[in-house]
Amino acid sequence: MNKNYITYSFIFLAVVCQFVNGQTKQKDSVKYINSFEKIPINNLWIITNNPAAISNNDFEKLGNVSVGYNTKKGDYYRYNQPESINSILFSAEGYTKPNKITFYGKMDYYNAREKNLNWNNVSFISSNNPFILADSIGGDYDNEIFTLTGKMASQFGENKSNWGISIKYKVGNKVDQTDPRPEIQSQRISIRPGIILAIKNWEFGVNGYYESFKEDTDITVVDHYISYRYFRFMGFGIYSGISDDYFERVYKGYNYGVALQTKYSRHSLKNILELKITNEYERAHEGSLSTRFLAGDYNGTIINIKDRLQIRKNNLIHTFHFNGELRLIKGTWYDQNQVTGDDGTIYWDVYNKSVKYKNVLVNANLEYSLTKEKDNLINHVFFGKLDIKGEMCDFYPDKFLNNYYNLTSTIGYHKNWFSKTFQIALKFNLGYKFNLNKEFYAKDIEFLETITYPEYYYNITNQIKFNNEIKIGFNKLLKVPILPYMAVSSDFVYCKDNNYNYYNNDYRVLGNIKIGIIF
Repeated sequence: MNKNYITYSFIFLAVVCQFVNGQTKQKDSVKYINSFEKIPINNLWIITNNPAAISNNDFEKLGNVSVGYNTKKGDYYRYNQPESINSILFSAEGYTKPNKITFYGKMDYYNAREKNLNWNNVSFISSNNPFILADSIGGDYDNEIFTLTGKMASQFGENKSNWGISIKYKVGNKVDQTDPRPEIQSQRISIRPGIILAIKNWEFGVNGYYESFKEDTDITVVDHYISYRYFRFMGFGIYSGISDDYFERVYKGYNYGVALQTKYSRHSLKNILELKITNEYERAHEGSLSTRFLAGDYNGTIINIKDRLQIRKNNLIHTFHFNGELRLIKGTWYDQNQVTGDDGTIYWDVYNKSVKYKNVLVNANLEYSLTKEKDNLINHVFFGKLDIKGEMCDFYPDKFLNNYYNLTSTIGYHKNWFSKTFQIALKFNLGYKFNLNKEFYAKDIEFLETITYPEYYYNITNQIKFNNEIKIGFNKLLKVPILPYMAVSSDFVYCKDNNYNYYNNDYRVLGNIKIGIIF
């Protein structure tokens, strides 16, 4: 583990321990197992991107520390994803409000063993970026990710307007110990300032967003008698290849955007609307500044709109939620030749620049939930959700295309029980995804059967989804207002298609066990 991870972890844990110590001295009643789930019910602003939202919380202190073990396996996975994953996740988060300023902090440490990962030597780049570096050998990867998030917000003025700021730092290290030996070091850091202005029944918010990104991939070998082939992918399994025993690629980029929010409240009705626009840019290059090979520019524009309407009637809460997103993706490739300069330096000369890859992704979902409270606690929740997802992908100048639309319907039921000794929370969700429309054209691609077709069928396969969770809290285990708990959950996906499909009858299952405390 990077020494900086350890330093940051100890600092954060010291803060958490001090926070827990402060909680044990409070005369509050015992914490509840669904305390974090109630936050977006009582504070609609928390679902937005505005960091000033935390100032509207109706509590002074709340925290959660947990550690969990996950295992994922099965035949339904992307061609460039691991065959199986075993991981641990340590997480600590908390809100506190000394005086008039609200603070929020979160730390996550993820450590995974990823088995049989092929065609993927990247980590933090955008999932929509087609310019992936890969080798065909693959292997078993050790993957560490460390994330720190901090927020601060406060109210000002007579109308209880808010300001806030959020900073997030995420670093990762991913390595394979067999030839060829990629080591991928990644970093993302972002800042998000925001403000909320209150005018009678209306509240108006705006926040900005900026993120910088860098990822270094260094590939080395021990056996230098073997030459390995590396693939500069451009989308659709099309690539530019190179053979070497050592290889290096660097991704650099930035994201920036703005979000606007408005909220209306009157009696038992509340509605919040957010419009967010984000621009993404990532460049891949190889070699030093004087001999740099440009390996593709990724540009993305994301337009997102969400709306949540909440109506309270006695102990019933009706919630209608809509979320729509449009992503416009463009991948630019550089045709280059090696040229020898007057001083003998060999460098890459760009003689043509063209858009090779375009993709339009559409996602919209509509959800309704009915929440019943008892003694100001969540008793049970019924919900239903419809989700439509589409992708229109083109590769030039060959005019290859991959278009599809899927519809997923989900229903769920959540139930909570509270007693003097135990608290129990059960969740059951059942969904079905089916393809509405598909159109595909590609030919004369070397990896048509290995990459292009599997990716196409992965997206259009019909499937049944089921997930459940049971969480048990122990009220009297400790004689302080802290709630120890244990949770067990599973996710199951089963693919079923009447037509021939690469993934027909395949499945994917995720199991998780977690212990923690709410304080």
